[in-house]
Amino acid sequence: WFRKSPVRRRDALMGIEHFFHPLDMVSDWNRVYGRRGFIQWQYVVPDEASDFVRYSLEQISGAGLPSFLSVLKRMGPGNAGHLSFPIAGWTLTIDIPVTAGLDELFDDLDRRVADLGGRLYLAKDSRMDPALLALMYPRLEEWREIRDKADPQHRFRSDLGRRDGRVGDGQQRAAFGPAQHALGHLVGVVQHGARQAARHQGAVVVVGAVGEGLGH
Repeated sequence: WFRKSPVRRRDALMGIEHFFHPLDMVSDWNRVYGRRGFIQWQYVVPDEASDFVRYSLEQISGAGLPSFLSVLKRMGPGNAGHLSFPIAGWTLTIDIPVTAGLDELFDDLDRRVADLGGRLYLAKDSRMDPALLALMYPRLEEWREIRDKADPQHRFRSDLGRRDGRVGDGQQRAAFGPAQHALGHLVGVVQHGARQAARHQGAVVVVGAVGEGLGH
């Protein structure tokens, strides 16, 4: 992608498909991760902790985990949203095929992110320890107060919200078992197939992430 992009480019127009789904330019890209699927891990750390970007990549590489897609971006100041992800600093997104030992490695990296004043992107998280949520999102309790006023019976909930502690007791965290592997692979296939159908038939398809909770 670096070589594909021009050195200078302004005011260019492109279609929705190429803007939102660049990976679909590669046929059957979802199969590159194998039958067990993959996780996408994204964090942001403040400027003063930028050395963590190198550290995290070295840890992942040292564990022998290949990544076919990684994105590093510079973020500006965040906003006043209670569960807003951005802060001024660096964010890294990395796709990792599901293999044994992922929990131990990323549990350690997650804790380091929290200790550095960073956070994980909740919309992409599938395995974070619920105990880290309040450390990463200091306005969590304010969000819960608003949630309780708007939805006192907690009717609006999701598996993601229950697992990470936004609703319920946050005790439903699961390791990467066969069910999680199959679901991750199925979601990738369905999303890819839906976009291909929209491309060839001119249909409008809305594809969302499984388990999206409140506050994203």
